[in-house]
Amino acid sequence: MIVKITGAVFIVLCGAFAGLYRSRILQKQAEFIEQYISFLTQAQAMISYSYANISEILANVNSVPLMNLMIRQCRSRMKNGDSFERAWPSAVFGSYQRGEITKTDHEMIRRFSEGFGNLGAEEETAKIKLCLTEAQRRFDKLNSELTEKRKLYGVVGTFCGVLAAVILI
Repeated sequence: MIVKITGAVFIVLCGAFAGLYRSRILQKQAEFIEQYISFLTQAQAMISYSYANISEILANVNSVPLMNLMIRQCRSRMKNGDSFERAWPSAVFGSYQRGEITKTDHEMIRRFSEGFGNLGAEEETAKIKLCLTEAQRRFDKLNSELTEKRKLYGVVGTFCGVLAAVILI
């Protein structure tokens, strides 16, 4: 009897942890977009105040640890001769494949590279402002989803665990 109860508790806990895991994935996506916003803000400042090019921006961007691998991949491809317009989408797709971002986020972040580097400083800062607006909307949406769904994922996970335990016992 104790083995059945212990097993049932573990099944319920597994369901609850599955719900928490799904909630954590949503939180990581929001953190990635938050860091993308930080990246864009830094890029905008570098262009506005020092007329930095994209290579300098990628080399000097700070406080975006979730984006570091993507930025390194982009820089590596650029060192191998690719243009930024080719290197950035490839690096962003790598983040998508690793599950760091969703398809919606992939499309949004990929668009940053379209025409970038071929524009004047004013046009590039205007493009970054548009990207910032879009990213901020996405971040706000993810945050509202997170607050709504965090409890839902926990409850559904726990309920599924209880249901599985009842069925198996």
